[in-house]
Amino acid sequence: MKAKKHYNLGMKKTFCLLLTLFFTAAVFSQVLNNSQIIESGHWIYKTFENLSAETTIGNFTSNTPVTVGQLRMHFKEYDREALSTTGKTKYDRAEAFLLTQKNLFPGKLFQAEVGIDFAPEFCYKSNEEIDWAWNYYYNDNPVNMDLGVGISDYFCMGGRFFLGKNWYYSSQPDNLTNIPLGFDQYEFMFPRFAYSSFGYTGEGWGLNLNTGKEGLTIGNTRTGSILYNKTFETDGYVQLAAYTDDVKYTMNVAEVSPEKFLYWHQIDVRLFKKIKLGAMEGALVNRPFELRFLNPMVVYHSYAFWKNFTNDIEDHYYNEGYCCSYLGLTFEINPVKYLRLYGLYAMNEIQLPNEHHDKWLSYPDSLGGQLGAELTIPSDFGGYWQGGLEAVYCSPFLYVKQSPDWSLYRARKDNVKWNTVNSWIGSPFGPDTLAFDFDFSYEKPEKWSAGLEYLLCFKGENGFKLFDEENYKDCSWKNQSEKIWTYYPYTKYVIADDNDSQSGRDQAVEEGRNMWMSGVCQTTHQLGLEGNWNFTSKLSLKGKFIYSFVINARHISENFQQGMQCALSCQYKLF
Repeated sequence: MKAKKHYNLGMKKTFCLLLTLFFTAAVFSQVLNNSQIIESGHWIYKTFENLSAETTIGNFTSNTPVTVGQLRMHFKEYDREALSTTGKTKYDRAEAFLLTQKNLFPGKLFQAEVGIDFAPEFCYKSNEEIDWAWNYYYNDNPVNMDLGVGISDYFCMGGRFFLGKNWYYSSQPDNLTNIPLGFDQYEFMFPRFAYSSFGYTGEGWGLNLNTGKEGLTIGNTRTGSILYNKTFETDGYVQLAAYTDDVKYTMNVAEVSPEKFLYWHQIDVRLFKKIKLGAMEGALVNRPFELRFLNPMVVYHSYAFWKNFTNDIEDHYYNEGYCCSYLGLTFEINPVKYLRLYGLYAMNEIQLPNEHHDKWLSYPDSLGGQLGAELTIPSDFGGYWQGGLEAVYCSPFLYVKQSPDWSLYRARKDNVKWNTVNSWIGSPFGPDTLAFDFDFSYEKPEKWSAGLEYLLCFKGENGFKLFDEENYKDCSWKNQSEKIWTYYPYTKYVIADDNDSQSGRDQAVEEGRNMWMSGVCQTTHQLGLEGNWNFTSKLSLKGKFIYSFVINARHISENFQQGMQCALSCQYKLF
């Protein structure tokens, strides 16, 4: 018995020692290898933005996430001696992160990392009629664990696991914390960030194939990309990327949900090191996976795939079905030191001049634009003064098609209350929006930051409520009967035409041609304050305060609401 006790004690000691060694090695791990994917929103992307502002050298880090190999390639273009004192501080931190590699198996092919942090948050809002300004997609979780393993420089896989509160309880008006206070409050749909990646980075070029779950972003913006934002939920995606310093090509397939796939390819070029231009073409298909959309040289529109899937009655009411074309254009310019200009354009429907007649006028022009300017100026106090202005416009039917099944959004069920959780592919504001955002801040790198933000948002009635069951009705045509979605202006025109209603036709055309906010416009004025203090490299404190004035709240005329929201969070990085 004694021998058995000593044996068990020895095994426990050995296990604890190995665990301690593993964690100790992982604490100081910066990156694993060139194939590692760095999550969207990571501080390294903001650092690259600051360095680009100082040097006027742009790169392809606005579309995230990207690999460590690509980041290292771009990082070589920055000249440390050309930077301000603040810029050099940022440069040194990025260099330590990207170029220092420590793990459990130094000098070996196999790498491993573990990172654990705690980030409890407490929040409060005074008016339940005003939605949370920072919601489920932006809140951190109280317990997070980063796991990753790699082999040489050519393979890596990892993810960010967490214990946190689910969508339903996070969105409740009386929510006070991100800590789950009961078993039914836990989020079981994790991790949200998870990937595997194969790739190679040479001198000035690279190739990567990766698969992930969600979190892609096209464009570095302040209020969320109108083209493809990280808040868009997907079941998974596969991405092929080939890049040099001046050209990058990506091909993507995202599984929005079973039998709903989004295919797109994108080309980005850099001119004179200051100007970046990008174009993407996409095709969302509400049908099983298709190989034809994987051809990198084909123009999707040439397939005329919108006529491939409908039956006669669907073709009558919708004119097309089970698919959505998607086009995006981007630019980003660093014209002079400290200044960044950017713009994005998104479109899923537009009527050409030769189509401006009869029922085709009821087809809405579904498009949006986003323009912004950022100024980042080093101060004599070892920090950055930063200011930004952004304008966002989304037409009433941007992202929306004749049916929710082939609209550019995702619907899933919450795993606790089985409520529907929706997310748009692009701007979190959704369609039918005009917004202006201004912010001003000061940052002392690795010490503290403080900022002021003002948001003015006009929001029309079009949104997820278009997809309510009340708009799904029985319709008959030529002795055929089928349930049809009836919210789309073109479908309304066809129904009016079948009933020989001129007033119905006129109303459908008016709705299709309208490019301002629909229905009762909700107007929001929002003033926010935010601050962050780093006590040590491991411990930080963050506070947020927002006061909102909402006119025609919930799209009810003369319904005025006002109120404050605040949050205080603390982060401690254990490993």
